[in-house]
Amino acid sequence: MPRGSGRRILRGRRSIRPGRQLREDQISDVINKEILYEEESSSDAGDFSADSGDDYDPERDENKNTSTESGSSTEPDEETPPPAPSPPPGVEGPSCDPEFQWKMDSARPQRFPFLGEPGIKTNFISSTSALADLFFSDDFLGSMVQATNNYAHRMAGPLQKHARFRYWKDTTIAEMRKFVGMLLYMGLTKLPTIAHYWKLDPLYNLPLFRQIMSRNRFQILLRYLHFSENDDASTSRLHKIQPILDRFNNIMADLYYPEADLSIDESMVLWRGRLVFRQYIKNKKHKYGVKLYELCESSG
Repeated sequence: MPRGSGRRILRGRRSIRPGRQLREDQISDVINKEILYEEESSSDAGDFSADSGDDYDPERDENKNTSTESGSSTEPDEETPPPAPSPPPGVEGPSCDPEFQWKMDSARPQRFPFLGEPGIKTNFISSTSALADLFFSDDFLGSMVQATNNYAHRMAGPLQKHARFRYWKDTTIAEMRKFVGMLLYMGLTKLPTIAHYWKLDPLYNLPLFRQIMSRNRFQILLRYLHFSENDDASTSRLHKIQPILDRFNNIMADLYYPEADLSIDESMVLWRGRLVFRQYIKNKKHKYGVKLYELCESSG
């Protein structure tokens, strides 16, 4: 063999193991492959020698490349892109004006005239109790009383014999109105715990609470307070307080007309108990709680 003593089989052919006898057709196939390899090798070597000898002239090669490029300059470098599709009827296409420039528009958006009359829409509020009766009417308090009594009877049965919450007495509309008033007053006068409102200590002495209701009765009402029946099937997570939410929104829409400039603000109600929609916002004063969205006026 011209190149070494070993056999070289090209183009993925299987190598012939030494000592194996070949047939005539296999021998002719090997010889033909070797001849083809020698011819390809000699042609590659000739091309290389034509550029690497002493007669190689770089200027001649450069002139040859220049003439080749000039001869092919008449041919397009790439295909001409197809024209852009025309926009549908009634829709303006993009501007093709090369002198088109963006500029600031000095026109201001139109402000629509405010035709409302902001403020309270009723003149029948003569006292604080009259305002409270608008939100907590006898009908609404009656639904609270019924839901609270039903829940108390259901939960007081399984309790132990000497449990404080076992001895339940049905509440009334008059008692529920007092209870709601005490809750509102607690929001204005905040003390560490509920028991502090009934303390005899001069620092926390609030005789009004002891005159209205005992501490145990207040805590029992707070324990069983309900706004809706538990049997009402609902997928909303707010279904237990949905009646009071709907009533508050409806009353506010009927009694008050907001100003022209409004904004939506967020408010965080502190709550560290178990709640599926409790949120944690580290930049808030109260990091744990329920986030509310409020419609606010510009005047505060």
